[in-house]
Amino acid sequence: MYFSVHVLAGAAAASYASTFYTALPVGLVTHALLDMVPHHDYGSIPPGVIDGLVGLLALALFAMGPRPVTAWGAAGGGIPDLEVFLGYFNLVKRQWFPTHNGLLPHPQRSFWPGLWLQLLVAGLSAARLLGLFLPRSL
Repeated sequence: MYFSVHVLAGAAAASYASTFYTALPVGLVTHALLDMVPHHDYGSIPPGVIDGLVGLLALALFAMGPRPVTAWGAAGGGIPDLEVFLGYFNLVKRQWFPTHNGLLPHPQRSFWPGLWLQLLVAGLSAARLLGLFLPRSL
Protein backbone atom coordinates (compact mmCIF):
# COMPACT_ATOMS: atom_id res chain seq x y z
CA MET A 1 0.00 0.00 0.00
CA TYR A 2 1.05 3.56 -0.46
CA PHE A 3 2.35 5.45 2.57
CA SER A 4 -0.47 8.02 2.44
CA VAL A 5 -3.09 5.25 2.43
CA HIS A 6 -1.44 3.60 5.43
CA VAL A 7 -1.48 6.96 7.24
CA LEU A 8 -5.19 7.52 6.51
CA ALA A 9 -6.17 3.98 7.47
CA GLY A 10 -4.13 4.12 10.68
CA ALA A 11 -5.78 7.40 11.65
CA ALA A 12 -9.26 6.06 10.84
CA ALA A 13 -8.74 2.91 12.91
CA ALA A 14 -7.23 4.92 15.77
CA SER A 15 -10.20 7.28 15.80
CA TYR A 16 -11.76 4.67 18.10
CA ALA A 17 -8.77 4.71 20.48
CA SER A 18 -8.67 6.76 23.65
CA THR A 19 -4.89 7.02 24.17
CA PHE A 20 -1.72 6.88 22.12
CA TYR A 21 -0.89 3.63 23.95
CA THR A 22 -3.63 1.96 21.94
CA ALA A 23 -3.61 4.20 18.85
CA LEU A 24 -0.01 3.52 17.83
CA PRO A 25 -0.33 -0.30 17.92
CA VAL A 26 -3.68 -0.07 16.10
CA GLY A 27 -1.93 1.84 13.33
CA LEU A 28 0.80 -0.80 13.13
CA VAL A 29 -1.80 -3.56 12.89
CA THR A 30 -3.63 -1.75 10.08
CA HIS A 31 -0.34 -1.51 8.21
CA ALA A 32 0.20 -5.26 8.42
CA LEU A 33 -3.41 -6.09 7.50
CA LEU A 34 -3.44 -3.76 4.50
CA ASP A 35 -0.08 -5.07 3.28
CA MET A 36 -1.56 -8.58 3.23
CA VAL A 37 -4.33 -7.51 0.82
CA PRO A 38 -3.22 -7.66 -2.85
CA HIS A 39 -2.29 -4.11 -3.88
CA HIS A 40 0.07 -2.03 -6.01
CA ASP A 41 3.33 -0.61 -4.66
CA TYR A 42 5.32 1.91 -6.68
CA GLY A 43 8.80 0.78 -7.57
CA SER A 44 10.68 4.05 -8.01
CA ILE A 45 11.60 7.10 -5.99
CA PRO A 46 9.60 9.96 -7.66
CA PRO A 47 6.11 8.62 -6.87
CA GLY A 48 7.37 7.66 -3.44
CA VAL A 49 8.46 11.23 -2.75
CA ILE A 50 5.07 12.62 -3.80
CA ASP A 51 3.22 10.00 -1.77
CA GLY A 52 5.50 10.62 1.20
CA LEU A 53 4.82 14.35 1.13
CA VAL A 54 1.06 13.78 0.96
CA GLY A 55 1.25 11.33 3.86
CA LEU A 56 3.38 13.67 5.96
CA LEU A 57 0.96 16.53 5.31
CA ALA A 58 -1.94 14.34 6.43
CA LEU A 59 0.01 13.31 9.53
CA ALA A 60 0.67 16.97 10.39
CA LEU A 61 -3.02 17.81 9.95
CA PHE A 62 -4.01 14.95 12.27
CA ALA A 63 -1.51 16.18 14.87
CA MET A 64 -3.10 19.65 14.79
CA GLY A 65 -6.66 18.33 14.74
CA PRO A 66 -9.21 18.06 17.53
CA ARG A 67 -8.23 14.45 18.37
CA PRO A 68 -4.43 14.17 18.25
CA VAL A 69 -4.76 10.48 19.14
CA THR A 70 -5.52 9.93 15.45
CA ALA A 71 -2.04 11.24 14.67
CA TRP A 72 -0.59 8.38 16.72
CA GLY A 73 -2.61 5.88 14.70
CA ALA A 74 -1.52 7.60 11.49
CA ALA A 75 2.10 7.40 12.64
CA GLY A 76 1.69 3.72 13.48
CA GLY A 77 0.21 3.14 10.05
CA GLY A 78 3.06 4.89 8.29
CA ILE A 79 6.17 4.13 10.38
CA PRO A 80 6.83 0.67 8.88
CA ASP A 81 7.28 2.24 5.45
CA LEU A 82 10.21 4.25 6.78
CA GLU A 83 12.39 1.17 6.34
CA VAL A 84 11.21 0.87 2.73
CA PHE A 85 12.00 4.54 2.06
CA LEU A 86 15.45 4.22 3.64
CA GLY A 87 16.01 1.04 1.63
CA TYR A 88 15.65 3.00 -1.64
CA PHE A 89 18.80 4.86 -0.61
CA ASN A 90 20.59 1.76 0.70
CA LEU A 91 20.46 3.16 4.24
CA VAL A 92 18.79 0.01 5.55
CA LYS A 93 20.13 -3.40 4.64
CA ARG A 94 17.40 -5.51 6.25
CA GLN A 95 13.63 -5.16 6.44
CA TRP A 96 12.16 -5.78 9.91
CA PHE A 97 8.40 -5.35 9.51
CA PRO A 98 6.74 -8.79 8.99
CA THR A 99 5.07 -7.95 5.67
CA HIS A 100 8.28 -6.39 4.37
CA ASN A 101 10.66 -9.22 5.27
CA GLY A 102 8.50 -12.10 4.02
CA LEU A 103 7.29 -13.37 7.39
CA LEU A 104 3.74 -12.39 6.37
CA PRO A 105 2.47 -12.26 2.78
CA HIS A 106 2.68 -9.01 0.81
CA PRO A 107 0.87 -9.81 -2.46
CA GLN A 108 1.12 -7.42 -5.39
CA ARG A 109 -1.26 -6.46 -8.19
CA SER A 110 -0.76 -4.54 -11.38
CA PHE A 111 -1.24 -0.78 -11.33
CA TRP A 112 -4.97 -0.28 -12.05
CA PRO A 113 -6.47 -3.06 -9.90
CA GLY A 114 -4.07 -2.17 -7.10
CA LEU A 115 -4.77 1.55 -7.42
CA TRP A 116 -8.55 1.09 -7.23
CA LEU A 117 -8.20 -0.89 -4.04
CA GLN A 118 -6.06 1.83 -2.48
CA LEU A 119 -8.54 4.51 -3.53
CA LEU A 120 -11.31 2.49 -1.89
CA VAL A 121 -9.35 2.14 1.37
CA ALA A 122 -8.42 5.84 1.33
CA GLY A 123 -12.03 6.86 0.64
CA LEU A 124 -13.46 4.69 3.40
CA SER A 125 -10.81 5.94 5.81
CA ALA A 126 -11.50 9.58 4.95
CA ALA A 127 -15.26 8.98 5.30
CA ARG A 128 -14.69 7.47 8.76
CA LEU A 129 -12.51 10.40 9.80
CA LEU A 130 -15.16 12.85 8.59
CA GLY A 131 -17.73 11.00 10.66
CA LEU A 132 -19.77 9.89 7.66
CA PHE A 133 -20.19 6.35 8.99
CA LEU A 134 -19.49 4.17 12.00
CA PRO A 135 -19.96 6.65 14.84
CA ARG A 136 -17.36 6.77 17.60
CA SER A 137 -19.63 4.98 20.05
CA LEU A 138 -20.58 1.67 18.53
